[in-house]
Amino acid sequence: METHELISAAFWESTRPHIAQPEPSLDAFLVTRFPGQGICAFQTSGSESSPKWVLLEKRAFLISAEAVNRHFAATAEDRWLITIPSHHVGGFSIFARAFLSGASVTQSSAKWDPVKFTAQLESDAITLTSLVPTQVYDLVLARLTPPPNLRAIAVGGGGMGIELARNARNLGWPVFQSYGMTETASQIATQPLAPDSPATTLEVLPIWNLTTEPDNRLTVRGPALAIGYAQRNASGEWTVDPIDPSVGLRTRDRVRLWTEGDTHFLEFQGRDQDWIKILGELVYVPPLQTRLDDLATSLGWPTSPILLALPDERAENRLILVADHTQPEPTELIARYNDTVSTPIHRISAAGTVPEIPRSDLGKVQRAELLKRLHSGPPQSDR
Repeated sequence: METHELISAAFWESTRPHIAQPEPSLDAFLVTRFPGQGICAFQTSGSESSPKWVLLEKRAFLISAEAVNRHFAATAEDRWLITIPSHHVGGFSIFARAFLSGASVTQSSAKWDPVKFTAQLESDAITLTSLVPTQVYDLVLARLTPPPNLRAIAVGGGGMGIELARNARNLGWPVFQSYGMTETASQIATQPLAPDSPATTLEVLPIWNLTTEPDNRLTVRGPALAIGYAQRNASGEWTVDPIDPSVGLRTRDRVRLWTEGDTHFLEFQGRDQDWIKILGELVYVPPLQTRLDDLATSLGWPTSPILLALPDERAENRLILVADHTQPEPTELIARYNDTVSTPIHRISAAGTVPEIPRSDLGKVQRAELLKRLHSGPPQSDR
């Protein structure tokens, strides 16, 4: 399907399934299993890395799009630039927003380049776009500034550190952190559309009913929630694991929720896989990665190195710095980082290199694959 069809009424009114990546047998299964429901299927990783597909109705995307458009005050005068592939919800959902608002859409298929991206924002008079934190990092590192026509960047696909957000804002980039997942057809909560709003305080879109358990684990309910997951069983047959809308989706994310007046807010606190144990103590890695990112930027690293938890027989885990072969020698960066941490278990104990940091097409580090690549040789130096 050509991408321009994704902003047509014919697409959004059709009850045919939309499979984000080619899978003919799934298409045939959905036609039979969900006749007339207009199901969209997006691939994700399942248990033990076996693929599964998140199933969402087209109306879920339109419900989400209406809420996001309202949050960003999007109108037919806007111009969206899409840098995220449309087989991901982050890219696909923008077409739903443009369809409802009447905005125009340009989809970039070129390899990410911060200089070319900035030039395209100006040449195409782009007003709205969406990026992942890695791309924001590249813009800040290059000291680029946006054209005046750009009024908002929704940052998703991961957390944008406070210092990164501040540096981007200081250069004029109108970045707004968002939080969402494939199962919610895009955003659940987004930073308020105000120049001085903190990146950690996200406004919950009014379509969502959020609750937390005593451990702050989030459950999501709402009309834009996925209806379930499709997956092949051992005999090759497709099965569906439904999501009960009355129960909602119990996530692996921990958040803090609060209300001010009629507005609900969310602060993201982390995912289960972001916590590791070192010498019996729980360590939350993302703030440490953000600290490393900030120091790497100040030292002019072309891209940020990765803080990785390496299994350790004595300590359970230890933190190491991993970079690709094109990066600077890490001694100074590690020394500066270790000088900033308040406890020894947060220190970087070693450095390692790989030919290339494995990332998804959204820029997320594929940590399991990175560990495999490191197994081919020991970390280069101990600290």
